[in-house]
Amino acid sequence: MKRLSKIFSVILPLVLLLQTSLFAQNNDEFNNKKKYEFVKNKSVNKTYNVSSSDKLNIQNSFGNVDIKTWSKNEIKVDIEIEVSANSDALAQKILDKITITDTKSTNEISFKTKVSDVNNSKGDKSSMSINYTVFMPAVNPLTVKNEFGATNIPDLTGAVDLTSKFGSLTTGNLANIKNIHVEFGKANLANINNAPVNIKFSKAVISKLSGAVKMNLEFCNNVRLNIDNNLSSLDLKTSYSTVNLKPNGALPALYTISTSFGSFKNTSDIKFSSDDDNDNDSPRFNHQYNGKNGNGTIPVKVKSSFSKIIIGEASENDMKDKNKSEDRTS
Repeated sequence: MKRLSKIFSVILPLVLLLQTSLFAQNNDEFNNKKKYEFVKNKSVNKTYNVSSSDKLNIQNSFGNVDIKTWSKNEIKVDIEIEVSANSDALAQKILDKITITDTKSTNEISFKTKVSDVNNSKGDKSSMSINYTVFMPAVNPLTVKNEFGATNIPDLTGAVDLTSKFGSLTTGNLANIKNIHVEFGKANLANINNAPVNIKFSKAVISKLSGAVKMNLEFCNNVRLNIDNNLSSLDLKTSYSTVNLKPNGALPALYTISTSFGSFKNTSDIKFSSDDDNDNDSPRFNHQYNGKNGNGTIPVKVKSSFSKIIIGEASENDMKDKNKSEDRTS
C-alpha cells in the first residue's frame, strides 16, 4: 500500500506540472504575439437582419471572439485580420491564405475562419490575429468554437453552445446553456444552470452552479465551484484534478464522495462519515465519504480518481498538491 501511495504521489504532481506547462506555453505563444516589421491588414464587416429564432454560428482560430448585445434585430460581425512578418512578401502570402466564409440559411448565420497551410522557408517569422467583434440580440441562439484566443460572452437568454481550446472562456449569466467545453486554457464562468460541462487541462472558476449539472473534469489543477441554493443535482466526475466545492451553507444536500487513489478534505460545517471505519487493516485505495446537510434532498455525487477534493473553504495553498493524501471528514 505504501508503495502504491508513493507512486500516486509521484504521478499526480507530474501530470499537473505537465498541464501547467502546456497552459503557460500556449498563453505565451498566442496571447503575447510578437509583431514583426511588415504588417498587412484586412477586415470583414457583415450585417444581417434576424428574427429571434435565427442562430449565429462562429468558428474561429488564432484570435479573440467578443460578443456584445444590443436591442436591434440585427447581427453585425466585424472581423479584423492582422498579419506581421519579417518580410513584406511573407506577410502578404499569409494574409492571402486567410479566408472568412459566411453563409445564411433559413434560420442560421455562419462564419468560419480558414487558415490554409503556408510553406515557410528557413528564417521566415510571422504572427497573425483574427479577431471577431459581434453585436447581436441577447435572445438569439449562439454557437462559438474558438481556438488559440479569448472568447468573451455577456449575459444571454438564448441557447448557447461554447467550445474553447488553447485560450480562455469568460461568460456572464447564461440562461440556456446547451454545452460548455474547455481544453488547454482557463474558464471564468458566472453561472452553470442545467447544463453539461467538460473541462480538460485547464483552470476554472464557476461562480454559481444551479439546476441539474453534469460535469467532467480531467487533468485540471485548480477548479473552484460555488454551489447555489437553487441546485437540484450535481453529478461530478474528476480525474487527475484538484477541485474545491463550496456549497451555500443552507443547501439541503446529500453528499456522496467517492475517491480512488486520491484525497478528500472537508473544511465545511457539514459532517461526513467514512466507510473506512468498516474496514480492517487490508490495503484500500477506494474510499467513500457520506455527508448530509439539512434534510438532504439534493443529491451531490462526486466520483474522483487520482484527484484532490475539498469541500468548503480552500486557500490557494490548499489547492496546491503537496504529495500528500489527506483524508478528513470533519
